[in-house]
Amino acid sequence: YQGGAIRAKVAQAEAGLDQARASLDLARQTVHAEIQQLALDKKDAMERTIAAEKLIAEAAEGLDMSQERYRAGAATFIEVTDAEVALVNARISHAQALYDYRVAHAKLVQAIGRDQ
Repeated sequence: YQGGAIRAKVAQAEAGLDQARASLDLARQTVHAEIQQLALDKKDAMERTIAAEKLIAEAAEGLDMSQERYRAGAATFIEVTDAEVALVNARISHAQALYDYRVAHAKLVQAIGRDQ
């Protein structure tokens, strides 16, 4: 007679199955959360890229204006230099945002397991 041993093995197997299901559910939730975060990172980087493009346009316009004012004698060379620095910083911000976007895109593609 092995009735008790068989029942114990069945109960143990069912407990193992429940644990495996819980582990699978946790893994799914973890992957889902990671994919959501990566999608948000990509969206954020895209928004920063767009904002940086606008900043570049504004800085370029500011540089043009300061150069015109300098030619007219209404601005100092320091103002022109400051405008040039602002334009360079805007371009750096754009490059960083674009880099962040591409990295976020690559990580998202990797996480969902697709080719680009």
